[in-house]
Amino acid sequence: MNFNKQHGTALISALILITIIVSVTTAWISQTHFHVRKQQIINEKLQASWLADGAKILSVTALKKTSFNQTTPLIARFNNIPAPKKWRITAELTDAQAFFNLNSVTEEYMRLTYYSLLKLVVNEATINDIYYATIAWIAPNLIKQRTREFQDRYATLKQPYLPGGQKMQSLAEFKLVWGVTNKIAKKLDPYITVLPESTPININTCPAILIKSLTPNLKDSDVNKIIFARGDKGFKTDSELFAVLKELNIPVQNITTTSQYFWLRVIVTAPSQRKFFSKYLIYRPISPKNVKQVIVLQQYIS
Repeated sequence: MNFNKQHGTALISALILITIIVSVTTAWISQTHFHVRKQQIINEKLQASWLADGAKILSVTALKKTSFNQTTPLIARFNNIPAPKKWRITAELTDAQAFFNLNSVTEEYMRLTYYSLLKLVVNEATINDIYYATIAWIAPNLIKQRTREFQDRYATLKQPYLPGGQKMQSLAEFKLVWGVTNKIAKKLDPYITVLPESTPININTCPAILIKSLTPNLKDSDVNKIIFARGDKGFKTDSELFAVLKELNIPVQNITTTSQYFWLRVIVTAPSQRKFFSKYLIYRPISPKNVKQVIVLQQYIS
């Protein structure tokens, strides 16, 4: 009887020990697989960054052209960039000044354009709040009283925060501005950007809605007149452009035909089908001799 009892106890102890060993082994294998996958992602991300630089080189070459004859933001699309086996690279180079630069609200003549854009796209009761809250976020000294008002509002939130108090660094900040919901941000997304300094809108490449926001009460027929005048290759001379602007009372300082900022968006697909996104801000200053020097200012990888 004692022998059977001892034998049963030993068997239970052995089963418990086996269970512990299996659990530890399973956890070890799982942890090992986790580290292997983590290292694979790290290696793929590093290689994707190198491959994205290939698209950057192509873009820099494209931007060294003297001029672009087009009426859409897309400058170039790269679909056949050389890549290792089972890797794929696609990229798009766009005119960053085909959009309204939120940091331009520091300029009085651009604020009216911003308000007009809000009316055209958002068309909600909150646009006054969004308009003033954006200015308060970027240039608080311009409207000190309203800035203090918005600071108090941010302080009442469940997770309070302070407004930026300087130029925006990315569009992600815009979603933090008082009154901006995900729905509103999505509506405005095709028409706005964030650049390091105040910039005019490129009238050759911007969409019709931005043309209409250049000055209050611009009619659809006036917008169509501008689109017809720029044709399919854009305005060729300043005199040709200024004649149209003067007729429609559009501030000359609001627009340009020569952009200096460009966005390059690159998607690198790894053999695992994992996608890596890179975004470059490229600057092309225009020298007095009309020689283009292309500078990559920022890179974002995700």
